[in-house]
Amino acid sequence: MIPPGVRLEHGRGGHVQRDTVVGTNDNWIVTDDTDASGDPTVLHVMANDWGAIRPSIVAYSTGLPGLQYAVTVPAGETRIVMHFGAQNPDRAAALTQGLRLTGLGLNALAGISSVDQSRIANFGLPDALEVTPAEGSASSAIKAARSIRQTRCTR
Repeated sequence: MIPPGVRLEHGRGGHVQRDTVVGTNDNWIVTDDTDASGDPTVLHVMANDWGAIRPSIVAYSTGLPGLQYAVTVPAGETRIVMHFGAQNPDRAAALTQGLRLTGLGLNALAGISSVDQSRIANFGLPDALEVTPAEGSASSAIKAARSIRQTRCTR
């Protein structure tokens, strides 16, 4: 097991995310000094709820978030630990973008082959939804499935 680490340096700033406490259960960290002024608001997306692994260590010290993952790589195989970083004009925009990127929206996987997508350890896709048609037409079930799929993709 090789513990890959990520040290993110980008300037001074505080931190904020869903609950203002940085931990291994977070999907992203937003760093900022002052909302909508000063240094840019920076989003760091480190995992989603469907990945096989989460960060084993998440630390934050005055503008320097650090991440570490425990990844087991079997002989002859490859694993990918993916991370997104994005500057935003303010915290609200960063939080919105964080939700989209954790759901792998915004073409997050564009340019990554299906083989490499299957190797990503800390991000995954939600399980397929099973829709059971109610009494009625098949077109109602198709419309319901499309609606559910669109809702999942836009989070």
